[in-house]
Amino acid sequence: MSQTDSTGSSNLERLAQDLVRYALACQASKKTIKREDIRTKVLADHHKSAFNGILAHAQNILKVTFGLQLVELPANERGGATKTGAKEKQSSKTVQTWVLQSILPAQTRQALPIPLDEEKEKTMGLLVVVLSLIFVNNSNLPEDALTYYLKELGVPKLKGFENMVQGDTEAYIRQILSNFIKAGYLNKVNSTVTQASVSTQTQTQATEDMLFHYYWGPRAKVEFSPRDIAEIIAELSGEECNAEFLDRVGRARGEKIGKDPLYPEPNNEQDQSTANT
Repeated sequence: MSQTDSTGSSNLERLAQDLVRYALACQASKKTIKREDIRTKVLADHHKSAFNGILAHAQNILKVTFGLQLVELPANERGGATKTGAKEKQSSKTVQTWVLQSILPAQTRQALPIPLDEEKEKTMGLLVVVLSLIFVNNSNLPEDALTYYLKELGVPKLKGFENMVQGDTEAYIRQILSNFIKAGYLNKVNSTVTQASVSTQTQTQATEDMLFHYYWGPRAKVEFSPRDIAEIIAELSGEECNAEFLDRVGRARGEKIGKDPLYPEPNNEQDQSTANT
């Protein structure tokens, strides 16, 4: 008996719509969508065997009605803050996790921006700054450097952190970054792993002087592209995001922005290669 038959077509439709509503609610609150949460909050226990069919139907509703799709986050990048061997130990325990991604053309998204309330606008603005700082520093940034940059730029007052604004600024920044990690936008990795390999004394010192680096998390890679961040940097610096600007940003990162397959490099190289074929 198929999943659809065991669940019933009308019941399948209802559960798929419930899943769509849950996914949209998670997107509004910037929460990831976990398989176990779908099972406990949307589906009853006796619908576990029909999970894939319900998910596929919900995916179709999202695409046709909302111009969105569920994108699964890479399993090996969901860990957030990690230490030596942490990812290897967690890999067998990870569960499927999704976020919503727009499938509308870039021009349509720009013409129809999603309005944000003031608090979310400040939070997302700060997130973009953090991602941009990491992006232009070859995709990773030491914790002390990121904290320094944010202190120099000034961090907005966000709800839930009011008591920390007048106190320890560094603790305030770390808490905000921790929230970005929980949301899947950042990964925090112990960079001393490769340094602690010479001797017991070296290993002890590396443990005592633990140094963390921040990287883009899986959700950032789904919701932002290198070209997106380059365009934001150009807008903030008052420059045009042309081939010359992208080349300068690419050189600062040690790579070409055009390597992103979704956002081809806007220069003449592709035209020349096409002409030569």
